[in-house]
Amino acid sequence: MKKLRNYFLVAFVLYLLVSGWMIGMPYVRNVMFADEVDNIARGLNYDGTILRATGRVKNAASSNHISITEKNIVIVKDPKTNYTLVEIKYSVSVSTPFELYTHVWNFHVRAEKGKK
Repeated sequence: MKKLRNYFLVAFVLYLLVSGWMIGMPYVRNVMFADEVDNIARGLNYDGTILRATGRVKNAASSNHISITEKNIVIVKDPKTNYTLVEIKYSVSVSTPFELYTHVWNFHVRAEKGKK
């Protein structure tokens, strides 16, 4: 009986580790994506078009396993004041193994460069 309890305890701890990994990974991916968006906004401030920046944002999202569409992306560039804004809003739904728990992450990535 004690062996069975130990096996159950090990299985439960493994379940918690895997669940924590699955729920936490979208947050880690968002941090890496936000860093890339900041670099894109900085580059757009000096050289680039909004269309090119949209493509770069989509490539950065796909490389971080984030699914976004053009409706999720807002890019504003004012050449007079050298102000650039890149903003992305998206959600990621994550389920634990056996779908015992589901969490929805709502992310809002924003990068501003220059002055309004």
